[in-house]
Order: sequence, then C-alpha cells, then structure tokens
Amino acid sequence: MTARLVRFMAGASAERLSEGAEAPAEGMDPGLTLVLLGALLRTGMGPAAALDVLAEGRTCSAAAQMRCAARGLAVGLDWHEAWARAETDAAAGRLAPAARLVRQTLGPVVESGAAGTALFAHAARAHRSAWSAAARRQAERAGVQLLIPLALCFLPAFLALGVGVFALGLLRGLGSGP
Repeated sequence: MTARLVRFMAGASAERLSEGAEAPAEGMDPGLTLVLLGALLRTGMGPAAALDVLAEGRTCSAAAQMRCAARGLAVGLDWHEAWARAETDAAAGRLAPAARLVRQTLGPVVESGAAGTALFAHAARAHRSAWSAAARRQAERAGVQLLIPLALCFLPAFLALGVGVFALGLLRGLGSGP
C-alpha cells in the first residue's frame, strides 16, 4: 500500500511538473524524494527496500543509482561500499543530485540507527529554500538582462514617434505664425 502511494505521489509530482513548472534536470525532485524516503522509513521499511521503491518505475540516472545502492545493501555491502558501487556504475562517474542528497541525508541515519524523520524534513526544506533562492536570483538577473534590449528598442521608438512628432508639430506651429 505504501509503495503504491509513493508511486502515485511521485507520478503526480511529475505530472504537475510537466504542466508548466520546469522539471529537474535529472528527472527526480530531490526535495520530494527526501519527503517520500522519510515516509517510507517511518512505515518500517528498511533503507534498501525504501531506495528500491523510490527508484521503481523511474528511468533517470538518480533512480538507477538508487537501485544499484539498494541492491548492494540487499546483498550485504555496507553503506559506503553500496554507494561507491552506484557511483562507479553511473554514466557520468558521479552521483545525480537527487541520489547525492539521499546518500548524504540517509547515511547518518543508516550508520547510527536513529530515526531520521526530522532530518529528512529539514533536508527537504533546506533543499527547497536553496532552490527557491537560486530561482529568485535567476529571475532578478533575467529582469536586468531584459532591460537593456527594451531600452535600446523602445527608447528610440518613443523619442522618434512621441517626442519627435510633438516637436515637429510645435515647429510647424511656430513657423506658420499667428
């Protein structure tokens, strides 16, 4: 039941992203991935099974890396060895952002055995606020970059059509006399 709910939520998120927002470059939203991972672990699922459920049905590089790490954990590798294998199997030779965030957040929880509910929520909030700040900076930069073409196009047009016509009208009015 939980696995179906996770697949439904991940699919709904992908639909929402395709309806207008920009999809993450690697295909998995890291913030949502952390929230879903926290929910799976709260239900009592082990880290290997939770990673496998998160990656199920996905074809992006982050999902493949999570699947590889889950298989490594399932056959008895420790946390670092499983992720090292996933990293070497990666096409680019490095982890995708969502997989890297999962490794960093879930690692201390797996090694200590402590409950990581608050840690996952905090990491998801931190990721979303960093993403929001980056998007805000990018929007501000785009606004400044749009000002230059607008000034170069509209200011001369305003001067030629607005002020120029008005000045010609005044000059004609002065030249004809009373």
